[in-house]
Amino acid sequence: MRWRIYFFLIGIFFSCSNDLEILNVQREGVLVASIEGEAITWRSREYRVSAGPSVIKNFNEPEEVSKKFRRYYFMFNGLASAERTFELTVALDMADVTDFRHNYTVQYDLLKGGLHEISLILKNPGTPTTYDTYELCAISNAEAFFEIKRQNQAERLITGSLKGRLCSSGSLSGLNITIAEFKDIAY
Repeated sequence: MRWRIYFFLIGIFFSCSNDLEILNVQREGVLVASIEGEAITWRSREYRVSAGPSVIKNFNEPEEVSKKFRRYYFMFNGLASAERTFELTVALDMADVTDFRHNYTVQYDLLKGGLHEISLILKNPGTPTTYDTYELCAISNAEAFFEIKRQNQAERLITGSLKGRLCSSGSLSGLNITIAEFKDIAY
């Protein structure tokens, strides 16, 4: 009987500790895009960020200068409608691989980098499966951007937006991403 009381008291002693339980909020990255002419907002919770090769860009500043950048790929997979899926890829050339915050455009910044490409693959329903491919329009790309507004270096998360007109391969018809917002994307 004495042993039972002893074990009971030991159990109470160890269960009454001053340890605080720490809760970590798990953030889920998301992309939400408005496409001109589309009734449904495109959404993606599947994404991947990967570092690519180093690239050299030539500038004609007061004199010709070459600058080395690191290319990063931001890939988003999601639903364009109940039947269609999309894969959106953005390629950025970055000078500072620790501080991503910048408004990247096709007009490269010597100190920060620029927007290399935005491409899109749409998977259409049906048998056989068909795909439509789009990339940043060469003619109307001056308004295209990929902006990283906030960066949490401790949690390695970024938040921002993008915009761009994408042309179907070999034609001027395409899609206009009027605005897309991404939040809590891990890198």
